[in-house]
Amino acid sequence: MGKKVQEMLDNANQRVPKVEVNQAIEWMNDENTVFVDVRSRDAIRDSGLVRGAVHAERGMIEFFADQEHALRKPELKPAKRVVLYCAAGGPGSPRRCNPARYGV
Repeated sequence: MGKKVQEMLDNANQRVPKVEVNQAIEWMNDENTVFVDVRSRDAIRDSGLVRGAVHAERGMIEFFADQEHALRKPELKPAKRVVLYCAAGGPGSPRRCNPARYGV
């Protein structure tokens, strides 16, 4: 039997730390940090993006992070600090488990 969702989220949360809001705010103007919104297009349409953030909906971040792929996003260069965010911690958590796996 496979892992349950909560087990996957717990594992991800143990391996990659959450960023406190105050720390994220400090990184907002850091040219070596990129914020990635993993919410759906509908969610972004309803509430917008964080200033300067890149949209990389779940299921697409692997393509956007691969700097040799046609869909690459130059903002997601491996040298950058990447902060993934969503509405409540859920959608971003599995990606947090190993951003390097996605070339980020």
